[in-house]
Amino acid sequence: MNANSVYVSVVQTGCVSGEFDSTYPIHLNGIISQIEYQQSIQRINEALNSTKRMFNLFWIIFVVTMILSTISFLVSGLTAGENISQSFYIFLALGVIFTTIGSVFVGVGACVINSKRQNRLRQAVAEESLRYSTRSPVPCSWRLDTSRNWMGAYGNQNNY
Repeated sequence: MNANSVYVSVVQTGCVSGEFDSTYPIHLNGIISQIEYQQSIQRINEALNSTKRMFNLFWIIFVVTMILSTISFLVSGLTAGENISQSFYIFLALGVIFTTIGSVFVGVGACVINSKRQNRLRQAVAEESLRYSTRSPVPCSWRLDTSRNWMGAYGNQNNY
């Protein structure tokens, strides 16, 4: 750890969600008040969560395309039971198209969301770092610890 850095760790708030810990580090006494610190963490967490609407939109579109592809495959199978006609191939092709579009859309969406999220997070951290760096007797910068311990409380304690 760098002595001139303020480290803020991630706390898990849900199954796959987290936010930065707003617990006031004691070594910031005299540099930043508890209220200022919590407001800063709140601004950083807002930047972290700013892509949730976009994330939900991508997943809704993915689910809709998967439902449409399932319906297309079912209709294709039902039409094949009678006799294989042109409608069988049309619905089969629609099923493949919807599956492909949904899969590509969610993959591209995940990359776009991750990129936007990282950029907004970096911007928020840079703003908070700039706001308080000159208050310390030794200039410091903010760093967010995004490493997670996936092995549980007493598992592998290495942070990579």
